[in-house]
Amino acid sequence: LYVVYNDGVHYNGGADNNSSSGNTVASVDVIEFNASTLVEVRRTTLFSANVDGKCGRELNVSPDGTHIAVIIAAGDNSDTNELWLLDRATMAIVDTDAGTAGDQPVALGSGGDAEYGAWADDGATFYVGFNSDHYADTTAPATLEAVTVPGFVVSTLTPTGGGSKSSDLVVHDGRLYYPSRESAPTAYLEIFDLAGGGQTQPDPAFADVDASGVVIDPSGTRYYVIDDNDVAVFDLATDTRVDTDNDGTNGVTNVTLPEQIRAHFMCISPF
Repeated sequence: LYVVYNDGVHYNGGADNNSSSGNTVASVDVIEFNASTLVEVRRTTLFSANVDGKCGRELNVSPDGTHIAVIIAAGDNSDTNELWLLDRATMAIVDTDAGTAGDQPVALGSGGDAEYGAWADDGATFYVGFNSDHYADTTAPATLEAVTVPGFVVSTLTPTGGGSKSSDLVVHDGRLYYPSRESAPTAYLEIFDLAGGGQTQPDPAFADVDASGVVIDPSGTRYYVIDDNDVAVFDLATDTRVDTDNDGTNGVTNVTLPEQIRAHFMCISPF
């Protein structure tokens, strides 16, 4: 079990417009736990005494198990978002900039906050989704960035119809599924063809403006997109919505969950 731990950094530096100082020592650590006993095995400190309020957002293990990617969000819009990489076998920081003293992260270029990430199927690229602005509600579309591993070259993917805030990313079978939210996107879901290029925009027919997540069914036949308490079910091969009530009389119907508060994440058991 791996955890990214913000020891006072978020609170100390005033992220989210909070200028309070709650900790004299602030650091961001990645901690390895024994999954059965939850006993700490070892930890790696990415940085300490950071006064800008940067904080760890997501931690992702590569498909081959060799690397851990840690997304660090900028504390304010003058800071740089970062991608830290660890060698999972040793928990040592991978130096991504040999020309600079010390072990360095990958500096990400987009403004706002780096929030969500996903590895490519082959582990050769890590994708990062951004909020276009940390503080303000903006209509500017959020971007995504791709970081090659190794090489650490950063490139940009620009959704043509997405919202101003990224949601949880999924990469499956050479395609990147990018749900977005806020600022009335023209498409709640962008699907990037990572090999051939281009992007498509299936229509979930949501009434609201927030696509909070996407998940692939382990059967390999469907995927699901969630918006508050509304879930659109898609055929994986055709990217067309599945009519969940099968009545054939009133168009394609999504699944409506009984809970009215916004849902953020989904998972499907393979069992």
